[in-house]
Amino acid sequence: MTLNAGLQDAHYQHWAQKDANLTGSWDPKSNVRGGGIRPPGMPGGARAITLQPGQALFRWASTRVSDPSASPWWSSKRSAQGILRETYRNAEAYQSIDTSGVARSFSGVARGWSNLGKVIVLRVVAPVRCFMGMGKPVEDDLMVGDEKVTTRYDEQLQLYIPNMAERDANNRPKRTVISQSYFAFVGLYTSDEFSSWQWSKATGLRL
Repeated sequence: MTLNAGLQDAHYQHWAQKDANLTGSWDPKSNVRGGGIRPPGMPGGARAITLQPGQALFRWASTRVSDPSASPWWSSKRSAQGILRETYRNAEAYQSIDTSGVARSFSGVARGWSNLGKVIVLRVVAPVRCFMGMGKPVEDDLMVGDEKVTTRYDEQLQLYIPNMAERDANNRPKRTVISQSYFAFVGLYTSDEFSSWQWSKATGLRL
């Protein structure tokens, strides 16, 4: 069985429904729940791909959420590799190996949205269809004293997995039951302890 088995590139081009809960509706042509949803954060284009068993997925999430995996937005091993390399490149200048700052740029997440203090790693155990595309640019405002400083995060490659999350009765995100059998938990780390060792453990590669 494949999660989102009927997902095709055409589902991005034809925006049948934009659902805040990211659950959408059944598309009779594809027989995939949420197949008609266009990823709202990928205005420039996306294509449908298949994640194969063994692939690792990474997500930087807020420390305030109970389940950091309850989101359709994920980073590939290559994006996570880029986040680590950029963090290490700037470690001496910033006196920090906290990955959240670089992850914010790569993922296009404004400071007001999330502190990105957690990193969760999953491994695909059964085929998963998803969108891969460039996230939209984000402008992030920060007050430095009395001056507002705006940082622009340009487009970066992201994964959007339909049917990964939904809203509970209290409008909080939670993992869908259907998605739970397609991924295995690898690890949960703080953004400053996540390192090349955890990346290599998850991917089987050297950074």
